[in-house]
Amino acid sequence: MAYSEACFEYQVRSLLELTPNAVEFHSLSKIANATGYRVGFAIGEPKRISALRRIKEEMDSGVPYPFQRAIQATLEAYDGATPPQEITDSMLIYKRRRIKIINAIEFYGANVFRTPATFYIWFKVGSDEMEFINLALDKGLLLTPGRGFGEEGRGWVRASITAPDDVVDSAIEIIKSL
Repeated sequence: MAYSEACFEYQVRSLLELTPNAVEFHSLSKIANATGYRVGFAIGEPKRISALRRIKEEMDSGVPYPFQRAIQATLEAYDGATPPQEITDSMLIYKRRRIKIINAIEFYGANVFRTPATFYIWFKVGSDEMEFINLALDKGLLLTPGRGFGEEGRGWVRASITAPDDVVDSAIEIIKSL
């Protein structure tokens, strides 16, 4: 449920509402704008969580303590299921950028994969996305080739909505020029 906070069209339900025999994994790095830190949590029946914790302790050294404390403060700022204002504000900014990018890409004729969630926009640029990717890169725009996610991604490009507004505006202009 890495993108549950970045679901723009409906409220994400917990799998645990349907069965107690599950473990849910959540990413905090997405909602805290700290991708790369790989911090998250799991929710589930205590015995299952205990087993996961033992495995995790053997796998790596974990997230740096100061960052854990910052994330703890973020979680403590929730009021039940209601996120703190900073997260609500960020998600509104991302929603606005998402709509802006999708509208611009569709206006210029590309097929957008409309997903109700995530920080990314996927759009089809033909059967081989690398020519488009390289043209964009030559103009200073870094996009992710879909083939990096498997053969079904060939011809697709992934763009992020997390860049500042001025960068998003520049990216749209570059995409329009390709």
